[in-house]
Amino acid sequence: MHVTALLTVLNRFGHPLPQGRDAADVVLRPAAEVEIGSPVKLGRDGGVSVPVRVRCQRPWVDAELSLSVAQNGGTLVGSAAGDFGIVCDAAWHSLRVRVVPAADPFRVGRAQVDASITVYEPESLDPVDQGGASGQRWVSRW
Repeated sequence: MHVTALLTVLNRFGHPLPQGRDAADVVLRPAAEVEIGSPVKLGRDGGVSVPVRVRCQRPWVDAELSLSVAQNGGTLVGSAAGDFGIVCDAAWHSLRVRVVPAADPFRVGRAQVDASITVYEPESLDPVDQGGASGQRWVSRW
């Protein structure tokens, strides 16, 4: 993105002095991003382990990650949420998130995976922004 800044200063009589101007190309990254990896691994207990990569920018804090997994038209579902130790330092962090089924176990096959990350303002802890990702992933055995 190209940004141009203009500065107008008035003299003591209220008349404008020559205008200051500067311009630069800047990269604006989203406050929070999440990517869903592959493959999703099926555990012996019917839960799944989902690989994700997350990144959030400074100065935001307390990044909270939420995942949901659905199979068989939504009859097999599970979710997980928490901070998972994510630090907002502008670097990508890879982790595996364990998702436990709500009732019946997950199975080998296609699954819909949805992920979102929320970041907060450091002083008030008000939510600032969210990043999200969704997609079909293959669930395979360890």
